Order: sequence, then C-alpha cells, then structure tokens
Amino acid sequence: MFFSCEQPDPALSPDPFKACVVPRPIGWISTVDAAGHRNLAPFSFFNAISELPPMVMFCANGEHKDGGEKDSVTEIYNLPCEEEIGRMVMGRVLGTHIADGAIVNGRVSAARLAPIARLGYREYAALGEIFKMTRPGTP
Repeated sequence: MFFSCEQPDPALSPDPFKACVVPRPIGWISTVDAAGHRNLAPFSFFNAISELPPMVMFCANGEHKDGGEKDSVTEIYNLPCEEEIGRMVMGRVLGTHIADGAIVNGRVSAARLAPIARLGYREYAALGEIFKMTRPGTP
C-alpha cells in the first residue's frame, strides 16, 4: 500500500510514518541556558550527522508543557522547519559521557550500553543479537 503523508488515510490512525522508520535512536540532549540552568531531554528524532567535526541533529516537535518552544530549542541556535510546527537543531558535539563499565578493551561495548530504541507508537526495543560484518572493500 502507498500512504500519502499529505493526504493521510483515516484507516491508518495514528499516522504510520514514525512506525516505519525504525529503530530510531534516542538522543539525550543536554543544554545550559544563559542563567546556567541545565536541561536534559530525550529526543527520538535524533541522529549523528557528521564525524569530523562530530555533529548531531534532533527535531523538537510540539510545544513545551507550559507552552512555547521546548527548553532544548530556546537554549541553543536553531533552524525553523518548513511548516513551523517543529524545529530541526544541528549542533557540534563538545563531549559525551560514557559509563566506565561500558568500555571493554578500549572500545565502547554496545552490549554493555544496553541501548533502547524507539519504534512506532508506544513501542520500544532492546538490543538483540550483536554480530560483526565486514563492509565490502575493507580489509
């Protein structure tokens, strides 16, 4: 079936877009405002977009629980989305916190991180089987 995002089918409610883009990583975005107040918020519309320099992007959809923009957006530079219903924010990563127990032989262990992925609707997933694969053309 074809689902039009511009003319949604009422038989598929809620909109299945997010359920088709899975798994989505959950990014914990931390910010500090001008007064020094710290904020930590999860975003499932999140991804790494560059290694050099290290950069991420996230989209803040909806409003703050008290109205207006979400704290993570008002505290940093942001770019408006086309329809002004959310914000896409890109930022350079200055550092990352890694639990000491997640490092094995000088590498971050995905198994020890035990990440949770966002699926569609109210569904989440834990990491399953981990395997290695060599990319074509790499030794």
